[in-house]
Amino acid sequence: MDTEIVKEATGTVLKLGGELSIADAAVFRDVLVTALDGEGHVVVDASLVERFDTSGIQLLLAARSACERRHRGFAVRGLSPSCVAMWRLLGCSEDVISQSEESAAS
Repeated sequence: MDTEIVKEATGTVLKLGGELSIADAAVFRDVLVTALDGEGHVVVDASLVERFDTSGIQLLLAARSACERRHRGFAVRGLSPSCVAMWRLLGCSEDVISQSEESAAS
């Protein structure tokens, strides 16, 4: 998994690329901890993610929960149609999908 952390005036953008899977869990956790140390919202830009597995979904949901506990905004942008289909197949919350789709449009 390729990662880039971009600090913006309103928060932090985590740019992910490659695969988001169990093999990448430790790397993503470290990137997330860095993002949560900052201020403002956290946006995960998944537009370059080629594929993810159920562990990748769990990582994104854990990131969302961590932001909610800290009263910080969280969004996923750029999910491919196949990634959105995976969310739905696994029964993930529809508000995560709609939030992701809205973020991708902006």
